[in-house]
Amino acid sequence: MATNGGGSPITDYTIEYSGDGGSNWLTYSDGTSTDALVTVSGLSDDTTYLFRVSAVNAVGTGSASDMASATTAAVPGLPTGFTAAATYVTDYSVDLSWTAPDDNGSTVTSYTIEYAVIDESSYWEIYDSDLTRDSATDTSVTFTGAWSAGELHYFRVKATNNVGTGGWSVSTTATPTGEVG
Repeated sequence: MATNGGGSPITDYTIEYSGDGGSNWLTYSDGTSTDALVTVSGLSDDTTYLFRVSAVNAVGTGSASDMASATTAAVPGLPTGFTAAATYVTDYSVDLSWTAPDDNGSTVTSYTIEYAVIDESSYWEIYDSDLTRDSATDTSVTFTGAWSAGELHYFRVKATNNVGTGGWSVSTTATPTGEVG
């Protein structure tokens, strides 16, 4: 950004943005500021915007800068297609899988899985140490922390990206098998 207004000091910057490819421009209201770094808030999620900046001094407003573009991001949506099935390979374990939510402008960085026993209104627990997976972004895992064989377990999953954490998926159930000792 310019720091010199051709003999008159810069007193403000006008920031404009467009969400329709430059057909219509709106002015971001940030008060009077000569800050060279501004966070434009109030934008819609998962939308590409064009931005341009003009310097202001006592003489008036200068020409707009070249345009820059950025796509806003949002927290991930809900994982879908969530399934649970007892595995017969390891006692007291359940294979879980799901479909990743839409990108929403920021890639999923991890998933959180919870389980409950008895019913969905009971206490939900997170046991990442009971999950067997290669990566925090895998869309399938083996849960090995079941309380016991023969008891119905409820499971749910949510996704996290650089913006935040989305909501819980629809829950699914499985009844682990195993040796009852």
